[in-house]
Amino acid sequence: MSKKQKKRGPRSGENLHKRNTSVLEQEARAALESGRWRDAIADFKELLKREPRPEWRTALADAYAGRAGELTAKGMLKEALAIWENRAALHDKAPMHLEHAGLLVRLGRMEAVVGALTDNPDSAGSDALAAGQRESLRAQIAAQVVGGHSALLAQLPADDPVRLHAEPALAALHAYCEGRDDDLRAALSAIPFRSPYRDWVQLLKVLQRQTATEPGASQGDAKPVVAQLERVSDSSPFAPLKRALALAVLPDRAFADAAGGATGAEFQVACALRGWPPERLALWQELNRLGPKPGSKPAPRALAKTLYRHIKDLGRNWVRRKALTLAFSDAVTPTSVFDFDIRANVSTWLRECGAPALTTWERELVSAWDAEVDTHGDPFDLIECWRECAQLQMFQSEEARDAQSPLRIALILRRTDRVLKVLERCSASQEPDAFKLAVAEQLEESLRWDPDDRATYLKLIEFFRKARRLKDARRVLELGQKRWPQDLPLLIEAMQTALDGSAFKKAATLAKKVLEIDPINTDVRRRLVGAHFLHAHKQVGNCRLDLARKELVDAQEWASSDEDKDQLSLGLVLVDAMDRRSTDVAVAELKARYGGRGDSLDARVELALACARVRVQASDVFRLLSLNKSKGRGREDLLAALGRLRRHLEDKSPISDDLAATLQKKVFNAAPWRDLSRTELETACDTLHRFGLHLACQKAAEAALKQWPREPILVMYHFQGKYPRGFDYRRRADLSELEDAWQRARDDGDTRTAIRIEKVLPHGPPLRGNFPMPPMFFDDEDEEDEFWPDDLFDAPDVPTPFLDNLDADEMLSNDAVRHMIESIGPVKVMEMLGAPKSVIREAKEMEKALGRQAVIDMVLNAIQGGVDASALLGDSPFPGPGDSEPPSTGSSKARSQSKPKTGSGAKPKPPSKQATKPGSSADGSGPSSDGPNDPPPKQLDLF
Repeated sequence: MSKKQKKRGPRSGENLHKRNTSVLEQEARAALESGRWRDAIADFKELLKREPRPEWRTALADAYAGRAGELTAKGMLKEALAIWENRAALHDKAPMHLEHAGLLVRLGRMEAVVGALTDNPDSAGSDALAAGQRESLRAQIAAQVVGGHSALLAQLPADDPVRLHAEPALAALHAYCEGRDDDLRAALSAIPFRSPYRDWVQLLKVLQRQTATEPGASQGDAKPVVAQLERVSDSSPFAPLKRALALAVLPDRAFADAAGGATGAEFQVACALRGWPPERLALWQELNRLGPKPGSKPAPRALAKTLYRHIKDLGRNWVRRKALTLAFSDAVTPTSVFDFDIRANVSTWLRECGAPALTTWERELVSAWDAEVDTHGDPFDLIECWRECAQLQMFQSEEARDAQSPLRIALILRRTDRVLKVLERCSASQEPDAFKLAVAEQLEESLRWDPDDRATYLKLIEFFRKARRLKDARRVLELGQKRWPQDLPLLIEAMQTALDGSAFKKAATLAKKVLEIDPINTDVRRRLVGAHFLHAHKQVGNCRLDLARKELVDAQEWASSDEDKDQLSLGLVLVDAMDRRSTDVAVAELKARYGGRGDSLDARVELALACARVRVQASDVFRLLSLNKSKGRGREDLLAALGRLRRHLEDKSPISDDLAATLQKKVFNAAPWRDLSRTELETACDTLHRFGLHLACQKAAEAALKQWPREPILVMYHFQGKYPRGFDYRRRADLSELEDAWQRARDDGDTRTAIRIEKVLPHGPPLRGNFPMPPMFFDDEDEEDEFWPDDLFDAPDVPTPFLDNLDADEMLSNDAVRHMIESIGPVKVMEMLGAPKSVIREAKEMEKALGRQAVIDMVLNAIQGGVDASALLGDSPFPGPGDSEPPSTGSSKARSQSKPKTGSGAKPKPPSKQATKPGSSADGSGPSSDGPNDPPPKQLDLF
């Protein structure tokens, strides 16, 4: 039975014939533009069979060139040469392509390109190249000659530049390899600038320069080298050597990152230039193969095993330290199979890698590392772990000790502060807790082992000074100055310590020593003037006007700014005014100085601050000069006055109650706040609040809120100005507005403002749980019923009543009360409930010693009646919901006129109209408790 014949499909050529010529041309052009060289060659060959158009022949030549370049990049040089020859056959009279000539050079067929190098196109025929291409071809031949193919020179004409300059180029190479720098420079100078070897000259100069530098140069040292390498083009035949040189001069970490993108030859040349021995190159290549892909990070276990295989080359101690680090980092990852004992996990990990188990020292070291990464643990554990490590180093045997042991102990003792930066975050307004003091103790102990670390001295002195532990600061300062008597930072710290301790004369002496070493230190010069001012302030209080005048005269020698000079001259006038012998002259000078500009806010602030600096009552001076209320001279005048206040705060100059009251009544009472921009108003409110001008801060915030209503930061300043002594729970609308501002700041992503508002809120951030706020003082019964909903206490799981002074329908469970105390804070709860300051202070100490939970339990027991509240708080028990008023913030007279009724049935009573309003001048305009409140000196009959 005969087989059925299969129908043969048409050949590809038959399909080409069937296609329209225009369509075929479009497909050929598209293939040429997209780099599909084989399709383009087939299409254009078919088109040329149909019609020999010149443009199709040119396009076919371009397709041949693209395909040849593709094969050359793959290393298929002979196949690429065949394509070039096919291209050359298209145009018998066309010049040879430059890449074709370069490929012939690489294959050693110089006789085929000699004609293309001639400068006479008529004698060379069709192979002649353009002038620029001939130079490029000569550069390729020069690269082959330098690479070891010097036999090519014999096939070149005797007058060809490649052959003429080959001798000095090769001589320079041999001189570099043999380290003969003089011969290298002589050979390079013999090569002309336009020689085919000019890129080779640049690279040899870079090599010579890099050899003269120290190994491991930093990136900054490599910049001139990289700039010189930029003179060599990326298309130059010497470009591979340029890339190897650029890789070789990189720092170690950058070299490791860039090595993955280099070719094998470039990488080996770079490693040889960096001085790597063959063993190191082999280790690198082995490590590079460990990762999932070349150049990626290897697995920790595989890396540790590789390190131990090369332990003889790398060093036993170095390999052990690296393996221990790898073991710990791998053992604490979330994907690790180890869950509990970190030391056992690390020891097992090491044994699995073929390494010895942990020693006693290494076990303590791993425990310390574990304490560092445990963010939820007791921070004191970290101190104890590193102390154990230090003690093991202290008591090790004599044989195990070396010259670096003391330094090693010191670094261990400094590790806690280095990791947590505890002392750096210490604020001058906060009392240091027990943990910070323990860290400081460790740092001070480290100085026994490494007494030459000046940075530790400075850190301890600054910490003790900010913590107001001046005795400790002086002790460390004395130790430091014994070693460095003329050290500038230590002298500055000594000056600042003297200022903090009110030793103004000593501070002035130290400041003069600093200026002898650093005469242009404007900050110290300003502090010196401030020290003289403070000493004069002290002498006026001692009724020694002559000594005060002497201090001000001495300060004039060091004053550099116009403001300091004006303040000193004004201070001298005020001191003279207190002296009965010169009173009339001084008063006349004051009237002449402020008679014409008494309405200026800046001038009034200048006068008031000068009075405070020399301990003169500013109110008496203003009354003497008839300086009443003033609206100022506009925006610039107000900004200048606020700027003086800020500088006064920065200099930590004295602020008295009289100064604050005078500024409030006679300067900022009617200031043009609406003329300032929003940023200027925020800065103004901050300055006024820090200065204690709370009523002025409130007015400035009110003016700002009219233009930018409900702005969180402005609402906060308005609240602070209105309630300078803390919120008194008399107007809940202000508190609700502040809570809304806190929520808006959080919603807007303004974390800084939200945190600042949290610190101002009397009970911390607004509570979101199912428990009420602290006892409030409501305006009416409806608001109270709304705040204490009945259904809150009707839940089936609420236990029996436990608060004696609450009604039956106002009860909370133990968990709810504890949750409320934890959210608000136990100390804050005690403050809200009226605990005395002495009890609150003891509670803070208890929290430091026993922890926060102990204080929470104490407050909870006091509220529940388990502990007698009167025994806990002395004569001021916690006020219950029946109390009519919180602790009063007004005067004693106002408190006596508004005594609350006691008893559980008493209704909240509105505050007396005669009581002092928050923020009023009776004490709302006074300064904050941070500034000094010096008593006035014994004034003469003048005031």
